[in-house]
Amino acid sequence: MGGVGRARRIACATQKAGGQTADRSYGHFGGQSTVRQAIAFAQMDTFAHIAGQLASWPPKDEMASILRRAGLSVTVGQYSIRLDDCEHFVFQEYGGDLGDPSIDADADSSDHLLRDASRVSRALAEANIRHRFEIYDHNDVLAGYLHHDWPIDPVT
Repeated sequence: MGGVGRARRIACATQKAGGQTADRSYGHFGGQSTVRQAIAFAQMDTFAHIAGQLASWPPKDEMASILRRAGLSVTVGQYSIRLDDCEHFVFQEYGGDLGDPSIDADADSSDHLLRDASRVSRALAEANIRHRFEIYDHNDVLAGYLHHDWPIDPVT
């Protein structure tokens, strides 16, 4: 998962750890720094996350148009497309000579992420973009599979 998602998880974990701030002189709270507690809490993968692929990526401006035509609100940055009406869904490292973009998406629950990913998947399918999204719950168990022309491979 990308840095933005990790930072968001750490911020939320800090809040869930009681919102305590580390003492600057000692840097500890209950034997551990709050930041260290937050990182440990975030690394427990308390959020549902996505592993996604597109067979081919349209140019960034075209992708933004595809998402907007499907009724999604997006913010286009220099190297990213953020879906404003999703909990956390970003196509990042998009544009220039950076190579293929990546998908950074997570949510508080697999149900929320499945809802957000379904909207994006429908938009991509309407544009006939071959893709797949694997949605994992907080225990890293596959909770959903969305795709267009990319069925899940059977276990052999």
